[in-house]
Amino acid sequence: MLFRSPDLIRHLSRLMKKPARLFSLPDWMLGIAAKIARQSSSLQKLTGSLQVSSTRLSDTTGWRAPFSTEEGLMSTVAWYQNRS
Repeated sequence: MLFRSPDLIRHLSRLMKKPARLFSLPDWMLGIAAKIARQSSSLQKLTGSLQVSSTRLSDTTGWRAPFSTEEGLMSTVAWYQNRS
């Protein structure tokens, strides 16, 4: 399962039964703000999508994740909601 960052936030918000509070800004506006804050190198980390794959590890070692991405997200949400 591959999520773009906004998709992951929307999916987690559905699991948590909370509204997703997302807004978009034009790239040029973010670029100016990053330059002003001297954080240009951090802009890609903030705006880019995170992709993680265990395929190479699985192919090399035979290791398989003990649960699916969906199960992991559900477990994380349950932990977060019950942590207090």
